[in-house]
Amino acid sequence: MKIMIVSSVSFTVLGGVERVILNLENYFLKSGNIVKLISLCDYDGLQKNVIEEFKQFNMIRYKSRTNSRVLKIFSRLVLGINYTKDWKIFLDILNKSYDDLPDIILVTVPYFILDARKAIEYKKLNIKVVYWPHNSLDRSPLINSFKDKIGDILFQFTLKKAVRKADAVFAISSEFKHQIAKIDRNKPVYVVFNPTIKYEGKLIERSDSPIFIFVGRFDDSSKNISFLFKAMSKVINKNWELLMIGGGYDELKIKELAKELGINERIKWLGWKKDPYDSLNKVTAMLFTSRYEGFGMVLIEANQRGIPVISSDCKVGPSDIVIPGVNGYLYPEGDMDTFVRIVNDVIDGKLGFGTPEEIAKTAERFSEETVGSNFIKAFEELLDKNDA
Repeated sequence: MKIMIVSSVSFTVLGGVERVILNLENYFLKSGNIVKLISLCDYDGLQKNVIEEFKQFNMIRYKSRTNSRVLKIFSRLVLGINYTKDWKIFLDILNKSYDDLPDIILVTVPYFILDARKAIEYKKLNIKVVYWPHNSLDRSPLINSFKDKIGDILFQFTLKKAVRKADAVFAISSEFKHQIAKIDRNKPVYVVFNPTIKYEGKLIERSDSPIFIFVGRFDDSSKNISFLFKAMSKVINKNWELLMIGGGYDELKIKELAKELGINERIKWLGWKKDPYDSLNKVTAMLFTSRYEGFGMVLIEANQRGIPVISSDCKVGPSDIVIPGVNGYLYPEGDMDTFVRIVNDVIDGKLGFGTPEEIAKTAERFSEETVGSNFIKAFEELLDKNDA
C-alpha cells in the first residue's frame, strides 16, 4: 500500500503530533508499506533543520503559499472557493509522483483536504483522502474573546466543508467520532486511537504515603494547573507530596500561586526530563487536570509504567483511556469538589486501583502494533469499497 501523510508541522521538534506520526510511520514501513511524508509549513519552520528522528524518512517540505490561515478561510467564506493556493502544491506532489501515486492521502488539517481533493479532481485520479485530526473539533474551551469567537466560526465553516469532501475520518478517540457525526452522520469514521512505543522497563510501585505527580507543559490555559493547586490546597490530609515534572512559560505564575495557597512546601519542582519517570520509585497516582487535550498520551505513558491516574473527563481522550477502579478515575472537567473527594478517598484508601501489572496491561490497547493494525485494516476497507 502507498500512503502519503500530510501535516502542517515542520518536524523540527519532537512534540506530540510528531511522536504519533513517527510511531505510525515506523509501523507502516515495518509492515511493508510505502510511505511519503509531506510537510506544508510556514517560512520559519523551513528555516530550521528536520530533527534526527525524521531524517531517515522519505520527506518533502513545502512553504505554504497562503501565509494567513484566516485569509484561506475568508476566501472560501466570501468567494465560495473550496480550496487555497496550496492546492498547486498538491498538484506538484502528484505530478512528481506520477509513477508512484499514493493509494491514500492522510491529512491532519481540514483545509488540506480541500486542496488535496482539488488536485486529485484536476488530475482525474482515484485517490482516497482521509482526515486525521489531532485537536478537538469543539473549540468552545478555547474561546476567551471576540477574536477567538470569530476564529471558531471560520474554523467550523471550513471544517464542515472539509469533512464532507473527505472519504473517511480516522478518529483518535470516541469523542472525535461523536463530533464528526454532528457534521455528517453518514461519513465513515474509524476510531483508531494514537500509537505509543512499547515500554518494557520497570513498573513503578504504589507509594505508602501520598505522592502524586504532574507531567507536562506548564501551560495554565490548557493544563489548568491553577485548578490543580487550588484543589490540592483543599485536600484534608496535608501530608501529600506533589512532584511537578515539566516546564513552560507559566512556571513563575504557578509557583507564585503555590506560595499564595500555602502549599509550596508540599511541591517539588523537578524540571523538564527526557524520561519523566526514570527517577521515580514509588507513586500514588498521576494528576491530570486539563481543560482539553488532543488525546492525552501522558495518561497512557503513566499506565504503561503501572501508575494510575486521576484525570479530568475533558475532550478528548481520557474517557477512552481511563478504566475507573483499574487504571484510574475520571472527574467532570472543572468540578473541584469531585476532584478533591477522589484525591481524599484515594489517600484514605476508600478508592483503590489495580496492581501495577494490571494497570500496565490496560495500555496495550494503544501499542504501536495494535493501532497500526487498526489503520491498515481501515485503509484496506476503504480501498475495497473503491474496487467494489
